[in-house]
Amino acid sequence: LPATELCRIECLARFEKFISPVICDLANFWQAATSTFKADIYTATASLRLTARGAKLLKQVSAAIHQAIVNSSKEDAGASGWRGVVIPIESVDHATSQLLALGADFEVLAPVALRANMREMARTISAMHK
Repeated sequence: LPATELCRIECLARFEKFISPVICDLANFWQAATSTFKADIYTATASLRLTARGAKLLKQVSAAIHQAIVNSSKEDAGASGWRGVVIPIESVDHATSQLLALGADFEVLAPVALRANMREMARTISAMHK
């Protein structure tokens, strides 16, 4: 090996048999680990109004958001074509960047901090394109 790829081996032992750690029920373990991950990553929710196009785009962001939109699809979109949804979010800043991809196909109803972020981002973008 080249000198840059050498590593220091302090101890080397040979075993005849490898014993893997026992996980009694892999399916339950994986489900619990996934639930813990989702609980840790999504720290809040956001209430939105979406067009059909906005819902289609937002479903692609994550499985949890997709499921939240599917669950809300049981409600009628109304004559305007807009429908209300509540989605999980990681943070206000992260949700801001995700929602910007929807263009004008959404409106943030809550939380207030996310609504304010969207308003400020719209002002900034508008000022840059004068």
